[in-house]
Amino acid sequence: MKTLWKQSVLTEMGLTPISLSARDWLLLLLQANDQNPIQGEESIHITFFMMQYPPVDFKPLVLSVFSQPLYDALEQLINEGLVEKSFSQERGKIIETFKLSDRGVREAELLYEKVRKSWVIIGDLVARDGSKLLGELEALKKTYNGKDLLEWLRIFMERIDSPESSFDIFFTKAESDYMKKLYRVYRRTLDLRHF
Repeated sequence: MKTLWKQSVLTEMGLTPISLSARDWLLLLLQANDQNPIQGEESIHITFFMMQYPPVDFKPLVLSVFSQPLYDALEQLINEGLVEKSFSQERGKIIETFKLSDRGVREAELLYEKVRKSWVIIGDLVARDGSKLLGELEALKKTYNGKDLLEWLRIFMERIDSPESSFDIFFTKAESDYMKKLYRVYRRTLDLRHF
């Protein structure tokens, strides 16, 4: 209900506003980058977390972030037969992979076209041009899909001290400052070891 005023303003401006569910966001991510499969469920959670305005709620974990809405949406899409989950082995590692089924491709393509022509409402305050949002998803998928756990941890830790950090929405200023302090001590320790 909080976004009704925003939808009304966008409509008055001649723009088409839409809101997306976690299920929709996941379909769009799977559609991005020529429907390349996503390697590892962690790629899903962290890719959305890295968005300029994350579209779903996240919970910080010790080694990563987790979104219950994305987790539930992934399970729902698998159960509906729109997403196929498989496992493969690469250089001794088991790789969990998610890709759109033929039915999933059709649904994702329709959603993609709808989003491309619309303004997407994210949360209570942000409305973004759908085509630019799709471009952001494409770039994030290309950048983050398939990273191994150590690479994710490095990216995640660097994000703590980044000016674009999303951590500030989860923690108080004191907690955030403390995490940044710990990260800086960690970085100095690593730098001294490589000296």
